[in-house]
Amino acid sequence: MSIVLFPCFPHDSLYLLHYSAKVWLSIFHRGTLMTQPIHPDLAVQLTDALCRIRSFDEGEFESHVAFYIQTYLKTYCPWLTTTLEHVADNRPNVIAYTGSLADCKLLIVGHIDTVAPSPDHLWTVPEFSIKDGKYYARGSGDAKGGIAGVLDGMRLTGETQNVAYLFYVDEEFAFAGMKHFVTKHPDVQPDLILSACGGSAEMTAGCRGCIEFCFALAGTAGHAARPQLFDSVVPAIRFVTEQLETWCDRHSDPYRTSINVAALHVGLLKDTIPAAPNTDADISPEQLIPEMRHAANNVPNVAWALVDIRPGDPTINPTSIEDMIEHLIGVYNAEHDKDITLEQFYTRFAVAGYHSPAGSYDVISRHFERVHEGRESDANVRGYIDVAMIHGNQPTSGCVCLAPLKANEHSPDEWVDIASLLAYRDGVVRLLSDYQPT
Repeated sequence: MSIVLFPCFPHDSLYLLHYSAKVWLSIFHRGTLMTQPIHPDLAVQLTDALCRIRSFDEGEFESHVAFYIQTYLKTYCPWLTTTLEHVADNRPNVIAYTGSLADCKLLIVGHIDTVAPSPDHLWTVPEFSIKDGKYYARGSGDAKGGIAGVLDGMRLTGETQNVAYLFYVDEEFAFAGMKHFVTKHPDVQPDLILSACGGSAEMTAGCRGCIEFCFALAGTAGHAARPQLFDSVVPAIRFVTEQLETWCDRHSDPYRTSINVAALHVGLLKDTIPAAPNTDADISPEQLIPEMRHAANNVPNVAWALVDIRPGDPTINPTSIEDMIEHLIGVYNAEHDKDITLEQFYTRFAVAGYHSPAGSYDVISRHFERVHEGRESDANVRGYIDVAMIHGNQPTSGCVCLAPLKANEHSPDEWVDIASLLAYRDGVVRLLSDYQPT
């Protein structure tokens, strides 16, 4: 049996106990705590409680931590309408709001999943402990510390108006929780968005998108003694990938567009090029690699490439990429009197980035200045952030990803700085106070 507790609040103590697949809530009076609080401040106690509830793929996924948050909100923030929305088996989003969800002007979000824990022997500091002002646990930095700061800030502020909260699943893997939310609630278009999953004590006000695709070129095979008579795909694939890099460099506004050629397979086609799926099913790129043989005395007739592009320019999308590849093949054929063809183009994944307009997030910057101290991350070197999906419904909104000071996310010795966490909680209180009823 595992025991997870609510922090000891001034009027009572709540324990959330779960055994096997069942969960019970028990209420105890002060003085009957079964474990000693790890820290006197409630935000740290909440962080500890959230981290002790594992929320990675073990069949139960995020179900227990979602139930914990829902129970917390119903107990300490009763003015909110709080619901669990089914995303997949044992994967519920927690949504809370006042009035109508569609009327929210401020949306605060955080993902409740973590990656699987590292082996215990790789940790140099015991998990669920405090050392040198830092709390150590899987998920403490990404993103349960920030979520705990939000939850404690909500309790301290009291009733607010036009504020909604989303604690969602599956950020670490396929963004199922965020995709579900924006699909089910397209009318949620807040003026301001704060994500508790962000850079370490720095604001992130935009991000590049992410597009993963593969394509296959076909030429003609022949004997290596007369290569000029055949259409080798080797120089063609080299030309196309090099020119794609140049094209990406020219499209770098508002952020730099980068390209990574992740894999190349070239050879003699044994049978046929695998057909790309004609549905939205996500398949492994390996399933689309043509079966080839490799012989030194033959001109290769098939090339397959796996590429990912991080577009900083919204005009770069799967359609424009495929059009550019077709154009480059035409240029190559014309310059070299060849007949290379594009036999397949398959987009496995494509999400757009976002860019918060100047001045749109000043209120977040002001209230959290003690956390970020003026630091703002460079979107040109950062990865994709899934709050871009919400921002896509309201492109003029101010969207900021900001977490307390942290380190070692997804790794052993993950920690969140306690002083920064408390400053973050206080920033939440100041931000929410702008939305107090008058």
